[in-house]
Amino acid sequence: MHSEQPWEKLNEGFYTGNPAAYFRRRQFLLVLAATRMRELDEFLEQGISFEGIELKLEPSSDIDNETRLHQAFLVAESEILLHHASEALIRLFLGHEGRPACPWIECSALREPRRFREEVDRLAANTWAPERRREIGHVFLGAAPDEPGEEWNDAVDAVIMLLRLLSKNLNEDANMYNAVKHGMTVIPGEAYIGLSDDSGQAVLGHRGLSVAFLESTKVGKERTWRETTKWCSVPRTLWLIDLALRQMEALWIIASARYVGKPAKGVHVITKDAVRLATTGELASGAPVKRFSRIIGIEQL
Repeated sequence: MHSEQPWEKLNEGFYTGNPAAYFRRRQFLLVLAATRMRELDEFLEQGISFEGIELKLEPSSDIDNETRLHQAFLVAESEILLHHASEALIRLFLGHEGRPACPWIECSALREPRRFREEVDRLAANTWAPERRREIGHVFLGAAPDEPGEEWNDAVDAVIMLLRLLSKNLNEDANMYNAVKHGMTVIPGEAYIGLSDDSGQAVLGHRGLSVAFLESTKVGKERTWRETTKWCSVPRTLWLIDLALRQMEALWIIASARYVGKPAKGVHVITKDAVRLATTGELASGAPVKRFSRIIGIEQL
């Protein structure tokens, strides 16, 4: 008599979910806010209610202040969504890599911060092991042929480029994301920086949407605190979110077919050119300064 393994039930439950759909809805709401903010405000000023909870936005006559608030929301929410979606995609990839019996268990085991950070460092590296390239094919394309052709290699290279870029972003923006999660202790908005030479002549300057936050480094018994400003491009961030979600959708379609036998519809294959749009193409940040930190104090521990 066949006895059902415990992870079979877990897999059945796990793949009734749809993580990409959750992030897609957040993406839609964010783009809606970016493109229809005034109309949304007018709608909210009329009042909305849900299960006895009534909300109403008070009209404002200060247009400049409303514009600043809208910009602050867009830059903060887009950065938060990119970080959250990137981390989810990477955890799902790591949980499905090697085709384990129960990816849900593997993903849950990655909750130990140090282990996940080590994995992100490996994904951010400039070179990957050949075995991991093959796993990219299994997880995101459904198979890894013994003699891969140019089309397969290009598709795998595009996914690797994206995962490497998202992993580097996770590392660089870890302190910013923690500041958001722990009390929303960031200042989103617009910032300006100007640098001059010894004669006082301006040599470099940039103004744009940004996020400011505090971060620290510890050496021995001293902790150095810095105020860091990161300049952001909302279009670039939205593009990376979209690429991450396309890969999340592909992973989920293939895994659902592999583990619980759901019909496998076609998956979207991203291209290297699509990733390059955010690194060297028209969506890449052309700002001369992308991040600036200044020391604000040294704490004796």
